[in-house]
Amino acid sequence: MIVIERAILHLLDTEHQQKILSSVELPLDSFATTFLLPHIEKCLRKPSAKRGHFYQNSGFQSLLQEYLKGKMDFIAFSGKIASDWYDILVQVQDMPASDLFICDLTVDGDRQVALLRSANHTGVVHQVISTPGGGICTTIQNAMALLPSPAQSFDEFAFIDTSAFDVLLSAKRCTIDGNSLLALAEVLLECDPSPSPREAIQTIQKTAGKVAEEFGTDPIRTAALVKTAIAEEMEQNGALDPIAVGQAVFSQNPSMQVSMEKELQSAGFDKMQPIVIDKNAALKKLLHHRLKTDTGIELTVPVEYFDNTEYMEFNKAADGSLSITLKHITNLINRTS
Repeated sequence: MIVIERAILHLLDTEHQQKILSSVELPLDSFATTFLLPHIEKCLRKPSAKRGHFYQNSGFQSLLQEYLKGKMDFIAFSGKIASDWYDILVQVQDMPASDLFICDLTVDGDRQVALLRSANHTGVVHQVISTPGGGICTTIQNAMALLPSPAQSFDEFAFIDTSAFDVLLSAKRCTIDGNSLLALAEVLLECDPSPSPREAIQTIQKTAGKVAEEFGTDPIRTAALVKTAIAEEMEQNGALDPIAVGQAVFSQNPSMQVSMEKELQSAGFDKMQPIVIDKNAALKKLLHHRLKTDTGIELTVPVEYFDNTEYMEFNKAADGSLSITLKHITNLINRTS
C-alpha cells in the first residue's frame, strides 16, 4: 500500500534557463493522488529500474539525513534538490523543460522519499474563444507543458528508503562536458547503481550463449536451461544471484562453469548482492522460450520441454540444418492473433 504524506511540484525550465521553486506543498486531494499513485506504482514495478547504494561521502545522503532529523523542512529540502538537479540538467544540450515531483511517502509501511522527473509533453487541446460579434468559436491549439498521461511514464525517478538508505532508480544517460553518465545517479544522488533485473538477465543469457558457443554445445538448449535456472533461483531464494545461475546452467561441465564464472566476474557480478526481482512478473517470461526459424516459423515452448524428448526433439542433419519434431499431439488450436 502506498500513502503519500507530502508532495510538492517544482518546474525546471532549462529551455528558458529558469527554475520555478514552489513555496507551497501540493494539496493531497483526490485529483493529485489520483494522478500520482498510478505513476508511482508503475515506477516501482519497472523491470529496468536499478538498485543503488550511496557513495561514502554522498552529499545527497547528508541532505536527506538533515531533513529526516528535522533540521530542514520539506519545502526547503525539496527546493534544494530541485535547484541542484536544475544546475545539472541545464548543462545537458537540448534538455527540455521538466516537471519535478518530490514526495515523502510510505510503501508497505516503509518511509521513502521519491523524486519523479517528467520532461514536458506536447499535445493538442481545444479552446473556446468569444468572437467580436458575441459568438463563440471553438478551435484547437498546441499545449506545450503537459504532464504524462496514465499510459506514459516519468523520464527519471528515484525512491530512497529512509531506514536502509537503499535507492531504486531509473536514470537516463546524458553527456555533460563530453562525459557520458547517469547524471541522476552519479551526480545528483552520488550513488552507485547496480544492473537492473532486466540487464542482469540479459547479461546472463548472452554470457551463457557465448560460453555454449565456445564449447560447441547447443545454444538453444542452453538458453532454455538459463531460463529454468533463473526461475529456480528466484523460487528458492527470492532474488537473482548470477554466479549461482551460471553454476546451475553448466552443472554437468566444470570447465564451462569456470568459463561462465570468469565472464560474470569480469562484468562485476561477483561483487554485487543478489538482485531483487518482481518474481511473479519475471516467472511469466521465464517459463516459456520463443524460437524463430530462418524460414519464418515461430514456436513458443515451455522451457521444461527442452529436456523432455517425449514431447519435442531436436535433430541435426549432416548438412548442419536442424529439424524439430513435436510428438504426442492430439489437438491443434488455430489462433489468428
